[in-house]
Amino acid sequence: MHVTLGRYPDGRLCEVFVNASKCGSDVRTAFEAWAMLASKALQHGVPADAVARSIRRVSTGHKGAIVSPEHLEGCRASSLWDAIAQLLDTTT
Repeated sequence: MHVTLGRYPDGRLCEVFVNASKCGSDVRTAFEAWAMLASKALQHGVPADAVARSIRRVSTGHKGAIVSPEHLEGCRASSLWDAIAQLLDTTT
């Protein structure tokens, strides 16, 4: 899974892109739909930490270490959703 964050020229977060191409179609669709909604929320003034809280600690049974990006390496996530929340937290 690849997560890309877009920013306004002033550095504020404005878009979240999730590429979950190796996941099943239902999982991929869920991640892509959430990313679109998160982007709309950010563009309408919802703080990034509130967006992150919406998916923090969501557990899907898949747990493990985050291996990239470097500033998250070694962190533990309860799911891919939680990993995205941690990424949002570290970039705001």
